[in-house]
Amino acid sequence: MRKLLSIIFLFAALTLHAQDKNVAEVSQTWAEKTITGVGGGDVIELAKAFHRAFPTRAARRMFSEATQRVPGGGGTYEDQAKKNGFMDYADDVTEEDEDPESIEVCVWRRSNGHRLFAVNLNSLEYDIHALCFYDYNPQTRTLKPEKTLADQIRPKKSANYTIALPRTGKEIYINEFVGETAYSYTYGWDGMKPVLKETKVAK
Repeated sequence: MRKLLSIIFLFAALTLHAQDKNVAEVSQTWAEKTITGVGGGDVIELAKAFHRAFPTRAARRMFSEATQRVPGGGGTYEDQAKKNGFMDYADDVTEEDEDPESIEVCVWRRSNGHRLFAVNLNSLEYDIHALCFYDYNPQTRTLKPEKTLADQIRPKKSANYTIALPRTGKEIYINEFVGETAYSYTYGWDGMKPVLKETKVAK
């Protein structure tokens, strides 16, 4: 009986993992779907709601690590995530994953009582990005995509860029590389959304 249960769990896990979407799929479809039935407004619940709608290997591994204890005390990584409004995960590119991924998620409190939730999902092998923004309405418990905001923030000169969501504070940092020129963008927070605060150019 125990062996049979183990086989059932194994097939269930394989089926679940087979449903994972790659970064390109998420990038092409996230803005078409309003996510309902969100469990709450903290970064964990928002990330779980996004993962239910758009399951990815990176998010699954992020949640797996979230319950682990933080070295040196301070609770679990999940406790830290709720406190800071940020959590992340990145595959080790030296491992055998065919397409290593990274993910960051964070949340800001908006001045209208809503929250802005962001997902930064990346394919590390193919340099594909999915930058997603959602408005979380606590009354309806829905995440409504804000594609216009994502389009405004995403670099347009080149596909070669990195985005860092705020681990602490509220600023987004973007580095874009065009040939031998590097552009650095800092986005501050105006109470409702990130806005361009500073641009630096290095050659």
